[in-house]
Amino acid sequence: MMQENKFYQNAITHKPIEKAYFMLFLLFSLSACLKEDKMLPKPQINSVVTTINDIKKQQVYYNLKDSSIVATNNITDWDLRFDCDEHFNVWLNSARIMYVADAGIKSLNDIDNKNGLYFDFDYSTGSRDSNAIKEWGDFSIVNPTSYNHTYVLFKGQNENGDSLGFVKFQLKDFSSNSYIIEFKDLADVTSAPSVLVIPKNNEYNYTYISLKDNGSIVNIEPKKTDWDLWFTLYTTYVYNFSDGLFYPYQVGGCLINPYQSEVAFDTTDRFQPIDILEAQNMTYFKNWDIIGYGWKSFSGIGSGSGEYTIYTNVTYTLKNYKNEYFKIRFMDYYNTSRQSGYPKFEHQQL
Repeated sequence: MMQENKFYQNAITHKPIEKAYFMLFLLFSLSACLKEDKMLPKPQINSVVTTINDIKKQQVYYNLKDSSIVATNNITDWDLRFDCDEHFNVWLNSARIMYVADAGIKSLNDIDNKNGLYFDFDYSTGSRDSNAIKEWGDFSIVNPTSYNHTYVLFKGQNENGDSLGFVKFQLKDFSSNSYIIEFKDLADVTSAPSVLVIPKNNEYNYTYISLKDNGSIVNIEPKKTDWDLWFTLYTTYVYNFSDGLFYPYQVGGCLINPYQSEVAFDTTDRFQPIDILEAQNMTYFKNWDIIGYGWKSFSGIGSGSGEYTIYTNVTYTLKNYKNEYFKIRFMDYYNTSRQSGYPKFEHQQL
């Protein structure tokens, strides 16, 4: 041990050339004692291909991280959904082509028909300025005070295209962290209205209700942290080239989770090359319908028959509330029997 220390002491006091030989000696001595390094493979996250079944009859919530369907419901299971965050908007089930009219400050018994009313749809962007019911009360205070307007709601169509009729309702004051709604059939001017108390729950984006019979709160959407994509029919406004106007139209597509989700897109057929670095530098949008139905086109709009074409060159990149990134591209809209309404898509976590 003493000899080794003496050798080291003498070596570092000699000329520079001797120092260099000594450092090489130490390097080779140490390398002889180390095992050969192994190249570690780069982790690979494989893409997943999924087909969603029949969105003309059901709504499907999908989790990209787990590559799983987390909830489904029939399009007739609910009518209205109520904000659970700091907002107070009420939204229509646009999968059924629902629309609503504000009849003004009237009691429920003051109106029994839809004559002279102006009906409107929710815009599919999720913009609160384009919400059909709009501000039903004074939203500037903690517990909004209702304006006591009566609304007339067309409940839309079921999956067979049959009309579900009209109801009228009032949104009463918000209190105890809950909405209160009173409603009954449009033609009814004698019976007492049904009443529902609808609590907010911050674990969810919305609370959902059905106006069937006496009404009920229904379990539809998963917790807001459990899903990314919502496959459904929905109503949007489509441009008519013949007259230059926009008209409401029912489409099938994919909406995003409004809870801190954002989507970017690339149209240059680059699904495979897009990586995390590129994804982090894209321009992102928060519109609910930023994916929407834009990944396909229909050749026979207005003719009653036609063919869907899928834009496989379009890649969508989704960033969720955890800042996790996923890339998505659509591959088909038909099942093996050539029935439409079956979105097939590929996705991969970056």
